[in-house]
Amino acid sequence: MIALALAALLLAACGGSSPSQTEAPKTPEETAERFLSLWKQRQYSQMYDLVSLQSQGTIARDKFVERYTAIADEARIEDVDFQLQPLSTATPQQTEAPFSITFHTTFFGDIKEDNAIPLVRDKITETPEAGQEAKTHEEWRITWTPSLIFPELDDVSLVHFFSRIPRRGTIFERNGKVLAVDADLPVIGIVPDLLTDKEAAIAQLTQALGLPEAQVRAQVETTLPSYYFIPIKTLPYGTPPEAIQKFRDMVSLGVVVREETRRVYPYGSALAHVLGYMTEITEEQLAELKDKGFARNVNREDIQRGVQELGVPLEEHIQFCIDAMRTDAARLGLV
Repeated sequence: MIALALAALLLAACGGSSPSQTEAPKTPEETAERFLSLWKQRQYSQMYDLVSLQSQGTIARDKFVERYTAIADEARIEDVDFQLQPLSTATPQQTEAPFSITFHTTFFGDIKEDNAIPLVRDKITETPEAGQEAKTHEEWRITWTPSLIFPELDDVSLVHFFSRIPRRGTIFERNGKVLAVDADLPVIGIVPDLLTDKEAAIAQLTQALGLPEAQVRAQVETTLPSYYFIPIKTLPYGTPPEAIQKFRDMVSLGVVVREETRRVYPYGSALAHVLGYMTEITEEQLAELKDKGFARNVNREDIQRGVQELGVPLEEHIQFCIDAMRTDAARLGLV
């Protein structure tokens, strides 16, 4: 008898569901608390069950789940913490639950927001049993809009992660002379559609740029689309304005001057031992180092393919390449 009673108790404890997980919240505070708790657990579909019927008419369950999931991914949110505040002034049919929330992100750090959950008494129709009439009851539900995720969101705005690559800083020596700088260099070229006298343009560019006539002609007579800008020569850093102006004066021939930002080292290779430098690997070095993970002009796909072919984690593959580079640098007497 005692054994059977214990077994029944154990079965009830293990198989039964907690009332707090199955029963509808009885107060607006309970609804708001459960909604935020489910958000923290990323149980977005269950959050949808707490949304008012009117709000559910504006967004389907799958779109609701999709939006919360996408925003968590895009904003790099790995966890949320919240603090529910006392209810605002309430009426029997609606109220508002202020709360503060902290989004813990992997990229932006902690993002803190103050917000409020609008709540309304909703009439819910119960699913009737066979042969019985449907019954209704009232529940506190949430009047949901996208602004409950971030206050700035609405039906048309999105959360998107924009990456901006900053310009590299200028390097000066102690007396203020520029050693390295991102500079706007003048690029001399033509637009075939703008050419009015091809032979005159070739002759004047050949003389002004000091290039072989065949080289200039090859660029001018390009087979690329006629509306393209065809660069012929980039003038060096520090070219005087009057030297650039003579090319601007050729505009009637179809000559165009554009600017292009490039990293410039005014002293060239003279200070490479101070500033460092990059150079392409030679064919001989490539043949020697290819088994150590080196390749010419490696891109993202090359690295991912190497990881897949070797069957090793990405971090291990990168470390392997670094170690190989360090070994080669030591062999060359660089470290």
